Amino acid sequence: MKYIKIFDIVFIILGALAIFSFWSVFSHQLENPVWVVNSPDGEYVYPLEKNMNLEIQGSLGITTIAIENRAAFVVESPCKNKNCISAAKMQSSGDWTACLPNKIIFHIEAEQTDLDAFSK
Repeated sequence: MKYIKIFDIVFIILGALAIFSFWSVFSHQLENPVWVVNSPDGEYVYPLEKNMNLEIQGSLGITTIAIENRAAFVVESPCKNKNCISAAKMQSSGDWTACLPNKIIFHIEAEQTDLDAFSK
């Protein structure tokens, strides 16, 4: 008969903690996700909670972007190959796309609401 040893118990506890940590990090939604647009005219920040259509001036012309149901995507752009339009909708923090010929970059990030660290 095989007996459970102390290292088996420690291994099971560490595995359960790792699974719980992974679940807690990736299961919650972003509190204040924002869509950040970097263009030749500057940086713009828009909330993802409100549906809207926006026109952003780039170096080639106007790029039309849309925010619908907490997802952002490019609708129209003056660039030649239209890769930015065929890109997937952005929904999570860290998602990004760009219209490089028009010099516009889009990404989603969580708006920071509290401090990460204190200093004296």
